[in-house]
Amino acid sequence: MPYNSRKRKRPQSTPPTIFKRTRSQSSVVDRADEPSSTNVSDDSVVPVAQNINLSQLEQSITSNVTRAVIDELRNAGVLPNSQSTAPTTDIQQSQVGNTVRNLIDREIDSVATGQKIQRKCRGSRCTANINPNSPLARELNESLEKLLQATIASSTRNTYKRAWTVFGKFYTDYFGMHEWCLPIDISCLALFIAHLETKKLAAATVRTYMSAIGYVHKMKGYTDPGSSFIVQKLLIAYSKLSPSFDIRLPISLPILKKIMQALSYTNNSGNQRKMFRAMFAFAFHAFTRVGEITLSSKNTYDHILKLGNVKWLVNSHDQIQGFKVTFVNFKHNNSKQPFHINILRETEQTFCPVSALQDYLQVRGNTPGPLFRTYGNKPIERGVFAKQLEQCLSFCNFDTQRYKGHSFRIGAASDAAARGLSDTQIRLLGRWKSDAFKKYIRTVGLCSNH
Repeated sequence: MPYNSRKRKRPQSTPPTIFKRTRSQSSVVDRADEPSSTNVSDDSVVPVAQNINLSQLEQSITSNVTRAVIDELRNAGVLPNSQSTAPTTDIQQSQVGNTVRNLIDREIDSVATGQKIQRKCRGSRCTANINPNSPLARELNESLEKLLQATIASSTRNTYKRAWTVFGKFYTDYFGMHEWCLPIDISCLALFIAHLETKKLAAATVRTYMSAIGYVHKMKGYTDPGSSFIVQKLLIAYSKLSPSFDIRLPISLPILKKIMQALSYTNNSGNQRKMFRAMFAFAFHAFTRVGEITLSSKNTYDHILKLGNVKWLVNSHDQIQGFKVTFVNFKHNNSKQPFHINILRETEQTFCPVSALQDYLQVRGNTPGPLFRTYGNKPIERGVFAKQLEQCLSFCNFDTQRYKGHSFRIGAASDAAARGLSDTQIRLLGRWKSDAFKKYIRTVGLCSNH
């Protein structure tokens, strides 16, 4: 038969298999990789089967297939290494690799909760020669799981969950499917950004959602699709078309004095007035975040300042000149390095932060626990603090929509800039990791709405 009349037979590729875990294991769906193919000059190509014996495979490959092809398959993880000592060792290594991947998948599931994601397995294996059932393996797995849980803060994890929930609803509504594959296609991500624009979400929120999607991809070993050129340009365009401004105004020193005075007319309890006076003054002079002095659903008990975090500063005559606040569990402080800030007594006794704290602690007592607490030694809830602040602002005829709990921190940064402190000093006092504080600096004209 002439050469041109012969038809080459192409090997039939095996369709990918989708494995669905039970609900108790995970809500995530895994998909095995499609078998990789290699171009060779010979007409006969031997398909690579899973768990095939190395010696049998080498005998079946024709002499025209070079050793480089076999090495390429080994480097890709398709074939086992010829140096393997025993089949049981290779099985153990595979089990260890599966355990590590399962722990990573569990971390991904904690972020993409309830989302059915088909993940393409790359076939890479852990090469550690260790029995997965040994005490050492269990110890390492526990350590790995602890490290994975600490990769992001609990508040970030909750934010990422919301992002994946929004993406899951978008994907179902737009494509009519409840499952998707990693990595997410760039065109799909572009449509998701367009979807968020129709919902009029803030540009900062959209960037946070992109970070959530990128986190899951990078944890699984994929390139972050959000880092692509088109997605980055879309995010820039989003910021241009939907600019967002921080309308919150700073609580300046004059405003601070007014709301401290207003407590006499908005709260009937003398002890509570002393506590809120101390909280208002403390929040301003110590550059505190509201979550550092109150409890909310977004922060935990560990992040709240305790009585032990405050020490009195006395002179040689044992007279209190101020107090030192020690911050440990604050935002971005992954190293847990303590930070100290000293607050000194002011000449105007009525609004002095030191005097206000002294008056409050005489009522509070020395019982260990939250610095600002209820009679049951529980932290002051954020909603309680916000309500009292709103009442004082309203009494003084200030706009309660533009003055919030974070206005103390904004006011502290603005006041420090007005007093001539450098950017480095302001960054240190506010415990900012970057120059994000600069967006808080307000001019004097913005400090009043009268």
